Amino acid sequence: MSTSPYSMCSLQECQERQANKEVSIFECVDPTVPMQKRIIDPALAVQKYRRSAAGTKRAFPIRSLTQLELTVTHLMQLLVDRRSTPNHERQSLLDTANFVEDRLRAVQVDLVVSRTGSKRLQHRMARCQVLILYLMADTLEYQHKYGRDALETALSSYWNSQDDAESTNCMWDDEMLAFSTLVALNGFLQHQQHQPGNFLGDDHPSGLQSIYTIHRKHATLTQHSKYPLFQWALQLTANVHLGHWHAALRQLRQLDSCFGSLARCLMASSLSYMQYMALNVYNVSFAKAEGVSGQDLVRLLQFTRDNKSMDAMNGGSSEALWHDTKCASLAKNDDTESASLAFGVRIGLPLSEDEGSLVFKSAPMSHLPADTLVRNDLFVFGQVSTEKDLNGLIVPSLTHLADILL
Repeated sequence: MSTSPYSMCSLQECQERQANKEVSIFECVDPTVPMQKRIIDPALAVQKYRRSAAGTKRAFPIRSLTQLELTVTHLMQLLVDRRSTPNHERQSLLDTANFVEDRLRAVQVDLVVSRTGSKRLQHRMARCQVLILYLMADTLEYQHKYGRDALETALSSYWNSQDDAESTNCMWDDEMLAFSTLVALNGFLQHQQHQPGNFLGDDHPSGLQSIYTIHRKHATLTQHSKYPLFQWALQLTANVHLGHWHAALRQLRQLDSCFGSLARCLMASSLSYMQYMALNVYNVSFAKAEGVSGQDLVRLLQFTRDNKSMDAMNGGSSEALWHDTKCASLAKNDDTESASLAFGVRIGLPLSEDEGSLVFKSAPMSHLPADTLVRNDLFVFGQVSTEKDLNGLIVPSLTHLADILL
Protein backbone atom coordinates (compact mmCIF):
# COMPACT_ATOMS: atom_id res chain seq x y z
CA MET A 1 0.00 0.00 0.00
CA SER A 2 1.65 3.22 -1.17
CA THR A 3 0.72 6.67 0.16
CA SER A 4 1.63 10.26 -0.68
CA PRO A 5 5.30 11.13 -0.09
CA TYR A 6 6.13 12.18 3.48
CA SER A 7 2.55 11.58 4.69
CA MET A 8 3.67 9.03 7.31
CA CYS A 9 7.22 10.27 7.90
CA SER A 10 8.48 13.85 7.61
CA LEU A 11 11.05 15.00 5.08
CA GLN A 12 13.49 15.80 7.90
CA GLU A 13 13.33 12.31 9.37
CA CYS A 14 13.59 10.65 5.96
CA GLN A 15 16.73 12.64 5.23
CA GLU A 16 18.28 11.85 8.59
CA ARG A 17 17.52 8.15 8.39
CA GLN A 18 18.84 7.97 4.84
CA ALA A 19 22.08 9.61 5.98
CA ASN A 20 22.34 7.20 8.94
CA LYS A 21 21.34 4.22 6.75
CA GLU A 22 18.35 3.43 8.97
CA VAL A 23 16.07 2.21 6.21
CA SER A 24 13.81 -0.77 6.85
CA ILE A 25 13.15 -3.30 4.13
CA PHE A 26 9.50 -2.25 4.35
CA GLU A 27 10.39 1.35 3.46
CA CYS A 28 12.95 1.10 0.67
CA VAL A 29 12.67 1.53 -3.06
CA ASP A 30 14.48 -1.71 -3.90
CA PRO A 31 14.33 -4.38 -1.16
CA THR A 32 16.84 -6.61 -2.97
CA VAL A 33 19.83 -4.37 -2.28
CA PRO A 34 21.90 -4.69 0.95
CA MET A 35 20.77 -2.66 3.96
CA GLN A 36 23.66 -0.18 3.69
CA LYS A 37 22.63 0.69 0.12
CA ARG A 38 18.87 0.96 0.56
CA ILE A 39 17.15 4.12 -0.63
CA ILE A 40 14.20 5.27 1.42
CA ASP A 41 10.86 5.60 -0.35
CA PRO A 42 9.10 8.69 1.09
CA ALA A 43 5.71 7.16 0.22
CA LEU A 44 6.46 4.02 2.26
CA ALA A 45 8.53 5.49 5.10
CA VAL A 46 6.85 5.45 8.52
CA GLN A 47 8.03 7.50 11.48
CA LYS A 48 10.13 5.47 13.93
CA TYR A 49 9.57 5.29 17.64
CA ARG A 50 12.15 7.39 19.50
CA ARG A 51 12.49 7.43 23.25
CA SER A 52 12.27 11.04 24.37
CA ALA A 53 14.93 12.36 26.72
CA ALA A 54 14.10 14.84 29.47
CA GLY A 55 14.70 18.44 28.49
CA THR A 56 15.22 17.75 24.79
CA LYS A 57 13.22 19.35 21.99
CA ARG A 58 11.30 17.16 19.55
CA ALA A 59 13.32 16.82 16.36
CA PHE A 60 10.51 16.17 13.88
CA PRO A 61 7.03 17.65 13.36
CA ILE A 62 3.96 15.95 14.84
CA ARG A 63 1.71 14.20 12.36
CA SER A 64 -1.90 15.29 12.01
CA LEU A 65 -4.79 13.01 12.98
CA THR A 66 -5.46 12.37 9.29
CA GLN A 67 -1.84 11.33 8.78
CA LEU A 68 -1.97 9.07 11.84
CA GLU A 69 -5.12 7.37 10.55
CA LEU A 70 -3.42 6.82 7.21
CA THR A 71 -0.36 5.43 8.99
CA VAL A 72 -2.37 2.93 11.05
CA THR A 73 -4.23 1.76 7.94
CA HIS A 74 -0.93 1.27 6.14
CA LEU A 75 0.54 -0.70 9.06
CA MET A 76 -2.49 -2.96 9.30
CA GLN A 77 -2.32 -3.69 5.59
CA LEU A 78 1.37 -4.41 6.06
CA LEU A 79 0.65 -6.91 8.83
CA VAL A 80 -1.78 -8.71 6.54
CA ASP A 81 0.44 -8.76 3.44
CA ARG A 82 3.91 -8.74 5.09
CA ARG A 83 5.16 -6.53 2.26
CA SER A 84 4.78 -2.86 1.33
CA THR A 85 4.05 -3.32 -2.38
CA PRO A 86 3.45 -6.27 -4.73
CA ASN A 87 7.03 -5.77 -5.94
CA HIS A 88 8.42 -6.55 -2.49
CA GLU A 89 9.03 -10.05 -1.19
CA ARG A 90 6.91 -11.10 1.77
CA GLN A 91 8.88 -10.94 5.02
CA SER A 92 8.64 -13.10 8.13
CA LEU A 93 5.84 -12.63 10.64
CA LEU A 94 8.41 -11.74 13.31
CA ASP A 95 10.07 -8.98 11.27
CA THR A 96 6.69 -7.63 10.19
CA ALA A 97 5.32 -7.64 13.74
CA ASN A 98 8.41 -5.89 15.10
CA PHE A 99 8.19 -3.19 12.44
CA VAL A 100 4.45 -2.65 12.90
CA GLU A 101 4.74 -2.49 16.70
CA ASP A 102 7.58 0.03 16.59
CA ARG A 103 5.67 2.32 14.24
CA LEU A 104 2.47 2.00 16.28
CA ARG A 105 4.40 3.12 19.36
CA ALA A 106 5.40 6.23 17.40
CA VAL A 107 1.72 6.82 16.63
CA GLN A 108 0.94 6.66 20.36
CA VAL A 109 3.70 9.21 21.02
CA ASP A 110 2.23 11.64 18.49
CA LEU A 111 -1.22 11.25 20.03
CA VAL A 112 0.16 12.02 23.49
CA VAL A 113 2.35 14.94 22.45
CA SER A 114 -0.40 16.53 20.37
CA ARG A 115 -2.97 15.85 23.10
CA THR A 116 -5.20 14.36 20.44
CA GLY A 117 -7.60 11.59 21.39
CA SER A 118 -8.95 9.12 18.90
CA LYS A 119 -11.11 6.21 19.94
CA ARG A 120 -11.06 4.99 16.37
CA LEU A 121 -7.26 4.71 16.33
CA GLN A 122 -6.98 3.17 19.80
CA HIS A 123 -9.63 0.59 18.91
CA ARG A 124 -7.84 -0.34 15.69
CA MET A 125 -4.44 -0.50 17.39
CA ALA A 126 -5.85 -2.70 20.15
CA ARG A 127 -7.20 -5.16 17.56
CA CYS A 128 -3.85 -5.16 15.79
CA GLN A 129 -1.95 -5.80 19.02
CA VAL A 130 -4.24 -8.66 20.06
CA LEU A 131 -3.51 -10.37 16.76
CA ILE A 132 0.24 -9.79 16.97
CA LEU A 133 0.43 -11.20 20.49
CA TYR A 134 -1.33 -14.35 19.34
CA LEU A 135 0.70 -14.84 16.17
CA MET A 136 3.96 -14.38 18.12
CA ALA A 137 2.87 -16.41 21.15
CA ASP A 138 5.31 -19.30 20.56
CA THR A 139 8.14 -17.18 19.09
CA LEU A 140 10.94 -16.81 21.64
CA GLU A 141 12.64 -13.97 19.75
CA TYR A 142 9.57 -11.75 20.10
CA GLN A 143 9.49 -9.21 22.96
CA HIS A 144 6.25 -10.35 24.60
CA LYS A 145 6.35 -7.74 27.38
CA TYR A 146 6.46 -4.87 24.87
CA GLY A 147 3.48 -6.38 23.09
CA ARG A 148 1.45 -6.69 26.29
CA ASP A 149 2.39 -3.13 27.29
CA ALA A 150 1.29 -1.86 23.87
CA LEU A 151 -2.10 -3.54 24.26
CA GLU A 152 -2.54 -2.09 27.75
CA THR A 153 -1.67 1.36 26.40
CA ALA A 154 -4.32 1.14 23.68
CA LEU A 155 -6.96 -0.14 26.09
CA SER A 156 -6.30 2.55 28.72
CA SER A 157 -5.79 5.43 26.26
CA TYR A 158 -9.08 4.61 24.55
CA TRP A 159 -11.10 5.92 27.49
CA ASN A 160 -9.26 9.24 27.46
CA SER A 161 -10.28 9.82 23.83
CA GLN A 162 -13.46 11.48 22.64
CA ASP A 163 -14.23 11.59 18.95
CA ASP A 164 -16.52 10.02 16.34
CA ALA A 165 -20.27 9.37 16.53
CA GLU A 166 -21.93 8.25 19.75
CA SER A 167 -23.55 5.15 18.24
CA THR A 168 -20.25 3.97 16.80
CA ASN A 169 -18.49 4.72 20.06
CA CYS A 170 -20.93 2.48 21.89
CA MET A 171 -19.96 -0.48 19.71
CA TRP A 172 -16.27 0.25 20.22
CA ASP A 173 -16.83 0.75 23.96
CA ASP A 174 -18.45 -2.67 24.12
CA GLU A 175 -15.54 -4.39 22.38
CA MET A 176 -12.87 -2.55 24.38
CA LEU A 177 -14.61 -3.40 27.68
CA ALA A 178 -14.73 -7.03 26.56
CA PHE A 179 -11.04 -6.96 25.60
CA SER A 180 -10.10 -5.55 29.00
CA THR A 181 -12.15 -8.24 30.73
CA LEU A 182 -10.52 -11.03 28.69
CA VAL A 183 -7.03 -9.63 29.36
CA ALA A 184 -7.82 -9.73 33.09
CA LEU A 185 -9.31 -13.23 32.82
CA ASN A 186 -6.34 -14.57 30.88
CA GLY A 187 -3.97 -12.99 33.38
CA PHE A 188 -5.85 -14.66 36.21
CA LEU A 189 -5.63 -18.08 34.54
CA GLN A 190 -1.90 -17.65 33.94
CA HIS A 191 -1.46 -16.69 37.61
CA GLN A 192 -3.76 -19.49 38.76
CA GLN A 193 -1.46 -22.14 37.32
CA HIS A 194 1.16 -21.18 39.89
CA GLN A 195 -0.71 -19.54 42.76
CA PRO A 196 -4.47 -19.94 43.21
CA GLY A 197 -6.26 -16.77 44.29
CA ASN A 198 -9.49 -14.83 44.34
CA PHE A 199 -10.18 -13.47 40.87
CA LEU A 200 -12.70 -10.84 41.86
CA GLY A 201 -10.73 -9.29 44.73
CA ASP A 202 -8.87 -5.97 44.68
CA ASP A 203 -5.71 -7.63 45.98
CA HIS A 204 -5.45 -10.03 43.04
CA PRO A 205 -3.06 -8.83 40.29
CA SER A 206 -5.64 -9.66 37.63
CA GLY A 207 -8.76 -8.55 39.50
CA LEU A 208 -11.81 -7.17 37.73
CA GLN A 209 -12.36 -4.12 39.92
CA SER A 210 -10.66 -1.82 37.42
CA ILE A 211 -12.97 -3.12 34.66
CA TYR A 212 -16.06 -2.43 36.74
CA THR A 213 -14.75 1.07 37.49
CA ILE A 214 -14.42 1.81 33.77
CA HIS A 215 -17.90 0.44 33.12
CA ARG A 216 -19.47 2.54 35.88
CA LYS A 217 -17.68 5.66 34.67
CA HIS A 218 -18.44 5.39 30.97
CA ALA A 219 -21.72 3.45 30.74
CA THR A 220 -25.11 4.63 31.95
CA LEU A 221 -27.98 2.38 32.94
CA THR A 222 -29.73 3.10 29.66
CA GLN A 223 -26.67 1.86 27.75
CA HIS A 224 -26.36 -1.35 29.75
CA SER A 225 -28.20 -3.46 27.17
CA LYS A 226 -25.98 -2.10 24.39
CA TYR A 227 -22.93 -4.03 25.54
CA PRO A 228 -23.51 -7.64 24.46
CA LEU A 229 -19.80 -8.42 24.02
CA PHE A 230 -18.99 -7.14 27.50
CA GLN A 231 -21.83 -9.23 28.92
CA TRP A 232 -20.48 -12.23 27.00
CA ALA A 233 -17.01 -11.69 28.48
CA LEU A 234 -18.47 -11.41 31.99
CA GLN A 235 -20.37 -14.67 31.45
CA LEU A 236 -17.13 -16.35 30.39
CA THR A 237 -15.48 -14.97 33.51
CA ALA A 238 -18.30 -16.34 35.66
CA ASN A 239 -18.00 -19.80 34.08
CA VAL A 240 -14.27 -19.84 34.79
CA HIS A 241 -14.71 -18.53 38.34
CA LEU A 242 -17.32 -21.22 39.08
CA GLY A 243 -15.23 -23.98 37.52
CA HIS A 244 -17.65 -24.59 34.65
CA TRP A 245 -14.81 -25.36 32.27
CA HIS A 246 -16.82 -27.17 29.63
CA ALA A 247 -19.28 -24.27 29.42
CA ALA A 248 -16.41 -21.77 29.17
CA LEU A 249 -14.71 -23.76 26.39
CA ARG A 250 -17.98 -24.13 24.51
CA GLN A 251 -18.69 -20.42 24.89
CA LEU A 252 -15.31 -19.55 23.37
CA ARG A 253 -15.68 -22.09 20.61
CA GLN A 254 -19.16 -21.07 19.47
CA LEU A 255 -18.69 -17.31 19.03
CA ASP A 256 -18.49 -16.95 15.26
CA SER A 257 -17.41 -13.41 14.38
CA CYS A 258 -14.31 -11.23 14.04
CA PHE A 259 -14.62 -10.47 17.75
CA GLY A 260 -14.86 -14.22 18.40
CA SER A 261 -11.52 -14.77 16.66
CA LEU A 262 -9.93 -11.95 18.66
CA ALA A 263 -11.43 -13.28 21.90
CA ARG A 264 -9.90 -16.69 21.19
CA CYS A 265 -6.59 -14.96 20.37
CA LEU A 266 -6.65 -13.30 23.79
CA MET A 267 -7.52 -16.54 25.57
CA ALA A 268 -5.28 -18.86 23.53
CA SER A 269 -2.50 -18.97 26.12
CA SER A 270 -5.02 -20.32 28.65
CA LEU A 271 -6.81 -22.77 26.35
CA SER A 272 -4.72 -25.82 27.26
CA TYR A 273 -5.01 -24.94 30.96
CA MET A 274 -8.81 -24.71 30.66
CA GLN A 275 -8.88 -28.12 28.96
CA TYR A 276 -6.56 -29.46 31.66
CA MET A 277 -8.88 -28.18 34.41
CA ALA A 278 -11.87 -29.71 32.61
CA LEU A 279 -10.08 -33.07 32.65
CA ASN A 280 -9.53 -32.65 36.39
CA VAL A 281 -13.28 -32.20 36.86
CA TYR A 282 -14.03 -35.26 34.74
CA ASN A 283 -11.44 -37.28 36.62
CA VAL A 284 -13.37 -36.61 39.83
CA SER A 285 -16.84 -37.07 38.31
CA PHE A 286 -16.39 -40.29 36.37
CA ALA A 287 -16.39 -43.76 37.92
CA LYS A 288 -13.15 -45.50 38.87
CA ALA A 289 -11.39 -46.95 35.81
CA GLU A 290 -14.15 -45.60 33.54
CA GLY A 291 -13.06 -45.28 29.94
CA VAL A 292 -13.91 -42.18 27.93
CA SER A 293 -13.49 -42.40 24.17
CA GLY A 294 -11.61 -39.92 22.03
CA GLN A 295 -14.89 -38.93 20.36
CA ASP A 296 -16.39 -37.98 23.72
CA LEU A 297 -13.21 -36.13 24.74
CA VAL A 298 -13.37 -33.98 21.60
CA ARG A 299 -16.85 -32.90 22.65
CA LEU A 300 -16.11 -32.53 26.36
CA LEU A 301 -12.96 -30.47 25.83
CA GLN A 302 -14.07 -28.66 22.67
CA PHE A 303 -10.86 -30.14 21.28
CA THR A 304 -10.48 -29.10 17.66
CA ARG A 305 -6.77 -29.64 17.05
CA ASP A 306 -5.95 -32.41 14.61
CA ASN A 307 -2.70 -33.96 13.48
CA LYS A 308 -2.42 -31.81 10.34
CA SER A 309 -2.72 -28.59 12.29
CA MET A 310 -0.25 -29.76 14.92
CA ASP A 311 2.24 -30.94 12.32
CA ALA A 312 2.01 -27.61 10.52
CA MET A 313 2.69 -25.62 13.68
CA ASN A 314 5.67 -27.77 14.63
CA GLY A 315 7.58 -27.93 11.37
CA GLY A 316 5.97 -31.17 10.20
CA SER A 317 6.52 -33.32 13.28
CA SER A 318 3.86 -34.33 15.78
CA GLU A 319 6.62 -35.53 18.09
CA ALA A 320 7.71 -31.92 18.54
CA LEU A 321 4.41 -31.30 20.32
CA TRP A 322 3.83 -34.54 22.19
CA HIS A 323 7.44 -35.05 23.36
CA ASP A 324 7.21 -38.79 23.81
CA THR A 325 6.80 -41.82 21.59
CA LYS A 326 3.43 -42.91 22.94
CA CYS A 327 1.82 -39.52 22.38
CA ALA A 328 3.47 -39.09 19.00
CA SER A 329 2.15 -42.45 17.80
CA LEU A 330 -1.35 -41.44 18.83
CA ALA A 331 -1.13 -38.12 16.97
CA LYS A 332 -0.13 -39.95 13.79
CA ASN A 333 -3.63 -41.42 13.59
CA ASP A 334 -4.58 -38.11 11.94
CA ASP A 335 -7.79 -37.09 13.72
CA THR A 336 -9.00 -34.94 16.56
CA GLU A 337 -9.94 -37.99 18.63
CA SER A 338 -6.34 -39.18 18.72
CA ALA A 339 -5.16 -35.65 19.49
CA SER A 340 -7.52 -35.40 22.47
CA LEU A 341 -6.35 -38.80 23.75
CA ALA A 342 -2.74 -37.72 23.39
CA PHE A 343 -3.49 -34.58 25.41
CA GLY A 344 -4.80 -36.74 28.25
CA VAL A 345 -1.83 -39.11 28.07
CA ARG A 346 0.55 -36.19 28.30
CA ILE A 347 -0.87 -35.17 31.69
CA GLY A 348 -0.79 -38.68 33.10
CA LEU A 349 -4.08 -40.39 32.25
CA PRO A 350 -3.52 -43.94 30.91
CA LEU A 351 -5.03 -45.41 27.78
CA SER A 352 -7.33 -48.40 27.67
CA GLU A 353 -5.98 -51.67 26.31
CA ASP A 354 -7.35 -50.96 22.84
CA GLU A 355 -5.95 -47.39 23.04
CA GLY A 356 -9.36 -46.00 22.08
CA SER A 357 -10.18 -44.25 25.35
CA LEU A 358 -8.68 -42.62 28.45
CA VAL A 359 -9.08 -44.41 31.76
CA PHE A 360 -10.10 -42.04 34.55
CA LYS A 361 -9.45 -42.40 38.30
CA SER A 362 -6.67 -44.91 37.67
CA ALA A 363 -3.57 -42.71 37.99
CA PRO A 364 -2.73 -39.28 39.42
CA MET A 365 -2.82 -36.44 36.92
CA SER A 366 0.42 -34.52 36.44
CA HIS A 367 0.73 -30.77 35.95
CA LEU A 368 0.23 -29.25 32.53
CA PRO A 369 3.68 -29.21 30.86
CA ALA A 370 5.21 -25.74 30.77
CA ASP A 371 6.25 -26.11 27.13
CA THR A 372 2.69 -26.56 25.84
CA LEU A 373 2.24 -24.55 22.65
CA VAL A 374 -0.12 -21.56 22.61
CA ARG A 375 -1.04 -21.10 18.95
CA ASN A 376 -3.99 -23.18 17.86
CA ASP A 377 -5.20 -21.74 14.57
CA LEU A 378 -7.84 -24.42 14.13
CA PHE A 379 -9.51 -23.37 17.38
CA VAL A 380 -9.00 -19.62 16.83
CA PHE A 381 -9.73 -19.24 13.11
CA GLY A 382 -11.52 -22.50 12.32
CA GLN A 383 -8.85 -23.70 9.91
CA VAL A 384 -5.09 -23.99 9.54
CA SER A 385 -3.28 -22.43 6.62
CA THR A 386 -0.56 -24.33 4.77
CA GLU A 387 1.46 -21.18 4.09
CA LYS A 388 4.68 -20.60 6.03
CA ASP A 389 6.83 -17.51 6.32
CA LEU A 390 10.60 -17.25 5.85
CA ASN A 391 11.18 -18.66 9.34
CA GLY A 392 8.85 -21.61 8.84
CA LEU A 393 6.07 -20.12 10.99
CA ILE A 394 2.50 -20.85 9.92
CA VAL A 395 0.75 -17.77 8.51
CA PRO A 396 -3.06 -17.57 8.79
CA SER A 397 -4.95 -16.95 5.57
CA LEU A 398 -4.96 -13.38 4.31
CA THR A 399 -8.75 -13.47 4.35
CA HIS A 400 -8.88 -14.11 8.11
CA LEU A 401 -6.33 -11.38 8.86
CA ALA A 402 -8.01 -8.89 6.55
CA ASP A 403 -11.44 -9.55 8.07
CA ILE A 404 -10.07 -8.76 11.53
CA LEU A 405 -7.92 -5.73 10.71
CA LEU A 406 -9.35 -4.20 7.56
